[in-house]
Amino acid sequence: MSEAEDTCSRLWRKQRKLEAKLTENGGKPKWMRARTFERIYESINAVEEARDRDFMIGAARLLCRLGANLDDLLTA
Repeated sequence: MSEAEDTCSRLWRKQRKLEAKLTENGGKPKWMRARTFERIYESINAVEEARDRDFMIGAARLLCRLGANLDDLLTA
């Protein structure tokens, strides 16, 4: 159902799928190679950054619609 989801929802789903490969506390499973764990962890960080970026863009659009000046947003 990803066609009906917005960008942020897809990113949340992607993060949940990546986190499901790790242990409950986010650690490396006993059977997993260290490099694989590092790659998954880097992917989770990239997804979090993309989600933050998407949120900031959406918030800026909303504030602009409400009348805030973009220059004021960048200097705040």
